[in-house]
Amino acid sequence: MYRLMGVGGIIRGKKFDLIDGKNIVGRSPSAQIQLPYEGISKRHFLITIINNALILEDQGSSNGTFVNEKLVKQKYLELGDVISVPGAIFRLIKVRRSNIDVEVVNPELDGNESDLPEVVETDLWGSDKETSKTSIFHRMHYVFKTKIMQVLYEFNQSYEWHAMLVMAILAFVMVNIYFTIGPVLDDSRRLIVNEIKQRGKQYVEEVERTNAAQLSRLEIDTINDNSLRESSTDIQSYMIFDANGRVVRPVDKLNTYVNDSFAVDLTEWVKEKDENMTKVYTKSIGEGEIGVGKAITVFSTETQRQVIVGFVAIRFMPVTLAEEAYSNRLAYVESFVISCFAAFFFFAVIYYLTIRHLREFNQQIDLVQMGKIKDIHSNYLMDELVPLKRSVNSLLARIREFTNGGGDTSGSAENEEYYIHMFSQVLKTIESPAMLLDGNKNIKHLNTQGEDLLGIRESSTSGASLLDNLRDQGLAATILEVADNSSSNGGSIQDGTYEIKGTQYKINAVAVLGRDTYAKSFLLTFVKERS
Repeated sequence: MYRLMGVGGIIRGKKFDLIDGKNIVGRSPSAQIQLPYEGISKRHFLITIINNALILEDQGSSNGTFVNEKLVKQKYLELGDVISVPGAIFRLIKVRRSNIDVEVVNPELDGNESDLPEVVETDLWGSDKETSKTSIFHRMHYVFKTKIMQVLYEFNQSYEWHAMLVMAILAFVMVNIYFTIGPVLDDSRRLIVNEIKQRGKQYVEEVERTNAAQLSRLEIDTINDNSLRESSTDIQSYMIFDANGRVVRPVDKLNTYVNDSFAVDLTEWVKEKDENMTKVYTKSIGEGEIGVGKAITVFSTETQRQVIVGFVAIRFMPVTLAEEAYSNRLAYVESFVISCFAAFFFFAVIYYLTIRHLREFNQQIDLVQMGKIKDIHSNYLMDELVPLKRSVNSLLARIREFTNGGGDTSGSAENEEYYIHMFSQVLKTIESPAMLLDGNKNIKHLNTQGEDLLGIRESSTSGASLLDNLRDQGLAATILEVADNSSSNGGSIQDGTYEIKGTQYKINAVAVLGRDTYAKSFLLTFVKERS
């Protein structure tokens, strides 16, 4: 059994089974495949199936029927053919039904109909309004298109797409740096902090060991702090105080009470849980400074348990941690700069890959309007533009049908070579730098002065794009702008200014218009401006 599968437009995802014999497609209620949409004729086209042969016939529709992007009146169909009418695109497939499954015969789908999205309707944004796909991947894809992209589409109404692309790439760079380099640097800092924590613990244990006799008698006032006073310069300050907060060491703070925030936090932390009495308390105090503290405990024979005699609070400012912080900042900066250069490169690649298609599309529309080509086609691949090109070609075919009965208008185009030849003779008489462009604004001729000024040679650039051969893209843009201005103003002289090799030049452009009012060539002269 044959089937028309909706692969684009308003019927995308829908399936239409064909029966042996005649299958009318159109708006009419009597049509076997009814398409009640604007632009579809009541009896738009007919597919007749006889002995596995399929014949399509246009039924005099107002907008025409296209098979594989070509306007047809009658055609034998083959599997995989794409049939297009206004707002709807079908693909011809064949299915073999069994009691268990459905086998799809389609050379372009590799026998797998499930590759096609099961969509009932799509909105302006191309997001699925209803889908039968239930896999996690398809659900994620659906949410991304209908939720996340919907927000970005709204932003795109206020901001240019290339600006949004820059922000998206920069956001990717920042997230990538944070989640790749950040954990590595955090691990390095964590190792240093753990080392300092162990050193602090050793200092406290040294104080407890050297003062075991005094502490066993609860004589904390006579405690020996030589191990701290003679320690490395990494110790910014230290404080030994009793359970009531009275400072006993260092001597210069004797009998004062603790007012240091870290020392207060240490006492509160120890009192929260009994198990904290034997643990080391660590806290990052500021830039490059770490606090390490521990309770001093002894075993009480009266209570048969460990009791707190005092506390040791040490502030470390290790050189290694400061160096690590500096190295981390430097690593972040280096990663950001390198990533930004890479992001700029990829932005340029994505941007120019995209606009290349659009510029080619726009250029070919101009060529069709000038009668130089009949249909729009592309030398570059971009599937997303195929439906648009198909629709534009359909519109062009309809215009040709209304204007000259469907004939080819390309034969009525004027030959621009006459105009180029005529102005090339004029070019030889000009003493100042000058150049001649064809109707597509490609380089045709330059005089010797023009070659020297612009740094290009006619022999190697004739017929080539100005943008691709002129190193100074700003100059190329200025030349194209004044040429466009002349073309838009009936071929009148238009001018602009630009600095070339340190000298200000006035660029004059004259467009030569043909009888069809389209520009056939452009003559440009470059005149030094007086200082």
